[in-house]
Amino acid sequence: MRAFAALYTELDETTSTAAKVDALAGVYRRLVPLQEDASGVKRARLELAEVLLRGGNKRDAVEQAKLAFDIEPHQADELVRIEEIFRQAGAAQDGVRAAEARA
Repeated sequence: MRAFAALYTELDETTSTAAKVDALAGVYRRLVPLQEDASGVKRARLELAEVLLRGGNKRDAVEQAKLAFDIEPHQADELVRIEEIFRQAGAAQDGVRAAEARA
């Protein structure tokens, strides 16, 4: 999935950052239902949350991170990513839940 992140940098230089984020977010939104297992869905949702956060869409980033957090089991690196998304988006209470799950 990280290969799709290359799309962000490969888009036309004249394209605005917001348009790039929207394009990449659209790709990840379409990838979510195409995943074959729960871990794939979680990865796609985390990537989407990170893209949305980069684009300044904190509310949607938190929502995607929550959806990823709801998918178990958790790996430590996934929990760190989820916690970081919550922290950057200002969702401290959700960040605490992710930190507690990691402990």
